[in-house]
Amino acid sequence: MTPLISVVLPTYNMASTIETAVKSYLAQNYDNSELIVVDDGSTDNTEELINTLKNTDQRIKYYKKQNGGRASAINLGAKKAEGKFLTLLDADDYLLEDSLEKRVNAFDSNTEAVVANTQILNEQKQIVSVKKPRKDVDLLDQVLFSPTTPFSNVSVVIKKESFEKIGGINEKYKRQQDIDFTLNLLKNCEVKYIDEEVYAYFSATHNRTKRIKHRLLSFKNRFKIINEHISGSKRVKAQIYNTAITTAKLIYDAFFCTKINCISDLFYAKETELANGKKLKVYKLKTLSNDASELWNKDNVELDAIGKPKLDHYYLKHGKFLRKYWIDELPQLYNLVKGDLKLVGFRPLSKESIKKFPLEHQELIKKQKPGLIAISYTLSKQKSMADLIKYEQKYAADYENNPIITDTKYFIKFLYITLVNGVRSE
Repeated sequence: MTPLISVVLPTYNMASTIETAVKSYLAQNYDNSELIVVDDGSTDNTEELINTLKNTDQRIKYYKKQNGGRASAINLGAKKAEGKFLTLLDADDYLLEDSLEKRVNAFDSNTEAVVANTQILNEQKQIVSVKKPRKDVDLLDQVLFSPTTPFSNVSVVIKKESFEKIGGINEKYKRQQDIDFTLNLLKNCEVKYIDEEVYAYFSATHNRTKRIKHRLLSFKNRFKIINEHISGSKRVKAQIYNTAITTAKLIYDAFFCTKINCISDLFYAKETELANGKKLKVYKLKTLSNDASELWNKDNVELDAIGKPKLDHYYLKHGKFLRKYWIDELPQLYNLVKGDLKLVGFRPLSKESIKKFPLEHQELIKKQKPGLIAISYTLSKQKSMADLIKYEQKYAADYENNPIITDTKYFIKFLYITLVNGVRSE
């Protein structure tokens, strides 16, 4: 017989969406499950709706409590659960087809929890991104050193005994409870990842004031949580990264963004390939619309003097400003702190961008660690791709002879042309 899995659904005044969530549970093919709805003191008609649904399926159980927050509702649901396994379902989201079966079947004798991928949806129910971890980077490092967590807690199926072992959801934090739970999970449990999309998450939209308030409160709690779970130099690096990312988000919220549906509206990760075949993700603030990336693969696209597509029609309203003053590259400070980039070097290029260069120059670029400050920024009168290639070849030759002096010279040159000559990015 298949083991029982308990799906815990915490809710507060979500009568407008909870029926869709419950029906996504009822549509699952897994034949041994229960749905535990914990009503955190709703004042709408949630109770009436759930009681109606209960009459159609005896697996649905309903508990109502005094309002105490999502964490307390989840913990109560876990206590009431009779299953060997636990998972979450929020009242404004839904489970994808075969979600329970895929995750339960992934358990082996050593596994305590299974995590999977989550679709991020906007208000129009369109998939804007998929939250999934990188396979080549430790999950704990991805929690500490990424703009967003590598997986959603709603994608987790965990053994009930393991949930109890790590203390459930920490109720003392009003924000960033998911980060606290994730760090607890990764530090204390044997976790297995499956590359399957199992959950659809609707990203909330808030006005500017609420977003900024949320960012500040989240930063404060995340700071405390990192100090509680992490020690030594990794803690210092994580706090520096946390501060840099929060600052970038606040600048974006305050001056540029009128509406954010999810983190993908703010950041994007540019993947570049190094000489050893290793792939490196470099983070930047988004300055172009989502369809701009398609230009690189078109044969008839109009190019500028150095072989880059002309993007004037694809800039977001703040995009040119962010690029002009290199603000879009602030998140790369994370890559610098982590050691992925050196201070000065070749610009990290996507696989589409690097194809525009001759093969010999492609190998030259891949040979070296990329730089936070691209040496092309110190070329004040760049006229063509040939000029750029010649300039970068000279840098590579100088660097091979004396790395420290060469990078220092180019760094000083960058400061001079930007601070004294007032040169800005084109």
